[in-house]
Amino acid sequence: MPMPTTTTEPWYDIEWKDDFKEKKYCHISLVRIVGRYYPKNDSQNEKPSCRISLYLGQVEIASHDLYADTEAQVKAAAEEWVSTTANAVRAAILASFNPATP
Repeated sequence: MPMPTTTTEPWYDIEWKDDFKEKKYCHISLVRIVGRYYPKNDSQNEKPSCRISLYLGQVEIASHDLYADTEAQVKAAAEEWVSTTANAVRAAILASFNPATP
C-alpha cells in the first residue's frame, strides 16, 4: 500500500523510546475526539450542554456545542456527532491510502 504524499512540514516529532531487548518503539496520536458535558445550571437558566472537539495532533480542527433539555438528550446528540465525525475521519484516512481507481 503506497504512502500518501504531502508537501507540508510534519506536525509531529517522533520520539523513539526503549523497549525490551534493544528494540525501540514510538506512538503518535493522530486523531482525538474529546467531549465535555456541562450539567444544567438553574441559577443562570442554562440547559445541559456538551462541547465536542475533533483534534488532529494538538490542533482543534472542528468543534460542536450541543444543548438539550436533559442530560440523556445531550449525551445522545454527542454520541451521534462523535459517531458521524469518526466515520468521516476514518473514510478520509482510508481514501488517502486506497484512492479510487478512475
